[in-house]
Amino acid sequence: MGQSNWLDSTISFVSPTWGAKRQQARTAGQILGSYSGAVPTRLSTAWPGSTQSGIQYQIANSYALSQMRNRARQLERNNIIADGLLNRCVDNVIGTGFELQSTTDDNEWNKKAEGLFYDWFDTADITGLTWAEHQRLVFRSHIRDGDVGSILLREGRLQAIESDLISTPTGRNDDSIIDGVGLNQYNRPTRFFIAAVGTNGNEVHRAVDANDFVFLPRLKRLNQVRGESAFTQSFGLFDQLDGYIEAVIVAARMAACFGVAITKAQPNQFLNNLGTTGNRQGQQQREMGFEPGMMPVLEPGESITTINPSQPQQSFPDSLTMFMRLLGLSLGMPIELVLLDFSRTSYASARASMIQAYRSFESMQKLMTDRYLARIYRWRVSKFINDGQLPARPDAFEHRWIAPQWPYLDPIKELQAMQMSIDVGTETLASVLTSQGKDWDEMVTQRKAELDALRAGGIPIYHSAAMQTLDQRGEAA
Repeated sequence: MGQSNWLDSTISFVSPTWGAKRQQARTAGQILGSYSGAVPTRLSTAWPGSTQSGIQYQIANSYALSQMRNRARQLERNNIIADGLLNRCVDNVIGTGFELQSTTDDNEWNKKAEGLFYDWFDTADITGLTWAEHQRLVFRSHIRDGDVGSILLREGRLQAIESDLISTPTGRNDDSIIDGVGLNQYNRPTRFFIAAVGTNGNEVHRAVDANDFVFLPRLKRLNQVRGESAFTQSFGLFDQLDGYIEAVIVAARMAACFGVAITKAQPNQFLNNLGTTGNRQGQQQREMGFEPGMMPVLEPGESITTINPSQPQQSFPDSLTMFMRLLGLSLGMPIELVLLDFSRTSYASARASMIQAYRSFESMQKLMTDRYLARIYRWRVSKFINDGQLPARPDAFEHRWIAPQWPYLDPIKELQAMQMSIDVGTETLASVLTSQGKDWDEMVTQRKAELDALRAGGIPIYHSAAMQTLDQRGEAA
């Protein structure tokens, strides 16, 4: 120890810089020594540093984000698994679209506001999409591309903007603009630059104020500006899975044919007589065809060897299932949803898987309502009030977007559970209806009209045994 101190003192005296580096290395070694996972070994490689802020990261990886977005779109076009994952996610999160319920203290105001909105939904999208199509495609772009936005046009309609159209104008070297998003000193978006084709065919940009733009990014870090695709961590797995499936299929096709290798006495002459065809890289190569049951005729001095292509057919289904499980992780989807196959599950296991999936879908629904639909509601209500179509109210912005819900896995068990929740007071009829994607006020009005019509027509009203018990409890109370 004394010798080490003497050596350090001597080195520091001769070269202060060298001495400082030795002390820094010693301190770093002590810190790393307390976390074995932080020390690279011969079996692992050092991980890149992650001390960059979210903004610095995106400046350095702007091109990478663009490439990942292009790869995600390529997967959607050409990969049935990726397209299926997007379809299942959109179907479960958006379904046929969110229903609107105004929730001010004035029921008449609520009905009028909802009527104005449902009339507006018919022409809300500037390109003519239905309201359900608009919601589905906006959310699909959010998942696939990483982010999406809509311009709140002055005429009162929406113009959806895909991710690649939000970009920094060419030649604009401004540190406050990150991939087409202008930021203030707090890194809050203040404007968005939208690319379009000019009259001369050149690219032009227009700046849209953040108050007139609804942005829906898929963020992973606090200071992140642009979102990332849900497929970002899965690209390599998709590539491996495609290659694996192709290799197994090709091996199976070879095994179904009479595969042989013929040893020729004069192979060059034989090869020169073969036809050619293009391979996957577009290059020409010689081709020799084999068909099931074919009988090759050998020349004197030639020999033949049977080809027996081996491939893991027995383990292929299990391997494919594991790949699918991994691909569904980023979207919170269990294998049953990814493959739409519940044949190997019980009710208990299927429900456990779907409960986890529902939690993921609910968080996505919450993001869609709070960050996208709520902005649109406040904007349109303000416009309705300014145009004199609605009277101003202090609670005019109070509302609820009712998300589409999922069908019962076992209707009897789940309805019994709901009934018990109402009985013990942990739920109300209104909350249960809302959880099923239904409007309480609308349901009460419709139910009353049905019962009144049945009584007026002299038609008996029947209840299940469970409902009769509830009625008896109400009469006793």
